[in-house]
Amino acid sequence: SIFIVMQLRELLSRTLAGVPDESLIDRMNVHYPSEVTNAITQQDGALLKSVYNKAKSLPTSQTCAALIRVGVTISRICAGVEATVLFGMQKNSPVALKKVASPEEHERLTALAAAVLTHSSIVSFELLLDTVPRLPFMCMPQYVGTLIDVSPLDECRQLRLWECMHGALSYLHEKKFAHMDVKPENIALADNVYVLIDLSSTASFNRITEVTESFVPTDLRPIPFRGELPASALMDWWQLAVTFCWKLHTTCCGQDLSTVGVREVLKNNITGSEEKCFVYDELFAQIDSATATSSSSSSTA
Repeated sequence: SIFIVMQLRELLSRTLAGVPDESLIDRMNVHYPSEVTNAITQQDGALLKSVYNKAKSLPTSQTCAALIRVGVTISRICAGVEATVLFGMQKNSPVALKKVASPEEHERLTALAAAVLTHSSIVSFELLLDTVPRLPFMCMPQYVGTLIDVSPLDECRQLRLWECMHGALSYLHEKKFAHMDVKPENIALADNVYVLIDLSSTASFNRITEVTESFVPTDLRPIPFRGELPASALMDWWQLAVTFCWKLHTTCCGQDLSTVGVREVLKNNITGSEEKCFVYDELFAQIDSATATSSSSSSTA
């Protein structure tokens, strides 16, 4: 209502110590009505400022119109803590769009697109509205769920997960790229195939890129650790190992683990039958091989 908008504008003006953006006020009312009402009722300036900042990440009507012109219609918007994801349709197929976060990420994705990656267990993508000075959207197929939704990770699923991720990561590494953000929410489900998604952190070897701290073993984090590491095959394999830990031993979720701790958890939870031993042996064969390659490169540098 007009009364709510007036209260919203007044409280925002006091909180921001300036004139709020009217287009953001409209987006706040449309996408976050309950939070706006609570903030006004409680006169909570901090909450309102938080909603105002979230609204900044939402697409404008001009952006939605531009997406329609390139064949994408938006049906749903999910504003998360780390990123805003748009869901819609492109040529009768469901897609997800994620705004490229920085010029550095844009440069990495442009290089990745130029490499023309084609693998059944690596998400395909295209960059939409890629015009300077704007940052584009990364447009990907929309999947029904991720590895987070798979429970329990039984013997058959363990083997299939390993087969798909081994294929995907080996393919990336052959192309001299590392994913650098292997974790359950970045492994999607498509029929009987696990697909590596969200290539936002994917970078050519040795290039500095963002990582998720909890999936980096503690003894592989530099001090001080700023959430970034050089892209490497070794880190991908360790992140996959931590992913197996989280899915096989739920008390590990969110816990910091050293490389020794990861090996111990997996030794106790992934070994047993011949198939399970195969996954454990193959995973650590990749880690040991990548460690040797990394050590060799360091000694000759």
